[in-house]
Amino acid sequence: MKSGICGTDISIVKGHLPTPLPIVPGHEFSGIVYGLGDKVDKDLFFKRVTCEINTNICGICYFCENGIPTNCIQRQALGIDVDGAFVQYIVVDDYLIHEIPDSLSFEHAALLEPLAAAVNTYELMPFTPSDNIVVIYGAGKMGQLIAQVTKQYSSLFKHKVGDPPMVVVVSRTDEKLAIAKKNGADLIINSKKEDPVAKIMEITNNIGADIVVECTGNPKIMDQVVKSTRTRGKIALKSTHGLPTPINITDIVVREIALYGTRCGPFEKAKLFLASDLINLDDLITKRVGLSNINQGLEDAEDSTNIKVIIDNQK
Repeated sequence: MKSGICGTDISIVKGHLPTPLPIVPGHEFSGIVYGLGDKVDKDLFFKRVTCEINTNICGICYFCENGIPTNCIQRQALGIDVDGAFVQYIVVDDYLIHEIPDSLSFEHAALLEPLAAAVNTYELMPFTPSDNIVVIYGAGKMGQLIAQVTKQYSSLFKHKVGDPPMVVVVSRTDEKLAIAKKNGADLIINSKKEDPVAKIMEITNNIGADIVVECTGNPKIMDQVVKSTRTRGKIALKSTHGLPTPINITDIVVREIALYGTRCGPFEKAKLFLASDLINLDDLITKRVGLSNINQGLEDAEDSTNIKVIIDNQK
């Protein structure tokens, strides 16, 4: 079993994101099915699988009946509301399971959950032919995935006609920016070295970006995010740090900027990206630790030069 450390896990450990206590974090994971309940399909035994995050789905509420069970009013998130994946063995409902091919490593399969969340950015937020410049604040795991998805989304799912948009990635870490550039970002901006808002205004003739995605995990960044967005542009919000976030509502209203909150996404579409070799996950895994060394892994995940720390749950 392999699992990934997410920014949400760090927020839980720090106490920034309220959760029931005690709690076992972890919601990005993959492994082999070693046991089955009496009513579960026996063919699942010993299958290689990954897992969705939302459990305790009722199947009868408004959201379930309208095809969005990830927003079920009774749902509980693994590793957030109920015990998660930072264990040697985990028990989950069978409807959360997705089989993975032998060609997909367990490390990569553990990243299917965040990749699905990246895909969901454009499932919920309209992606139109006029969206020519996309700015992504944050070059951690989610920012890297969204940058790659942005370049490939229109060609794979035909939601946007025309050339892929220009992708701009903003971060304070040169190492992360270099990886974003290697994987398709058209422009990288180190916000420690230059004002990202001024640079974005320069390249857009003082109009602003069509789409701005916030995935820094930093509640103080929203002022720059809003200022970087053009009038009647769109902002996608991905951070779940649990902290109060100052935001200029007046500017958003006056300039008619649309906000989109997106979280969990479609695993099947994420699997299509991987099957099409459109996403590079190797560069995103920058550290590996055993479960017995989880505290070191959490420290490593906070190191600004690391993108994704993978846990070997059997070590």
